[in-house]
Amino acid sequence: MFAFSHREPVIGRYGAQKMGGKWLEGREMELTVRRRQYGPEQWSDILKRHGFTTTDAQALPNPDPDRAALGTLLITATFAP
Repeated sequence: MFAFSHREPVIGRYGAQKMGGKWLEGREMELTVRRRQYGPEQWSDILKRHGFTTTDAQALPNPDPDRAALGTLLITATFAP
């Protein structure tokens, strides 16, 4: 099984997205990386095209209803050679 998660995507903003921040303790300079952001259907399609046979991708809402923050996208897939 292959599983991963990332922030729920912002509608209309897919593909490579820049992320910046001082993630490592003691870091003086900001670190910028690119991550891939897709919706549930897009991730399922990508994984199936790469040989995964069963996929599940779902957006889990933010557990705090008083916050307008995005939820979490949880993706799982299995591979059968």
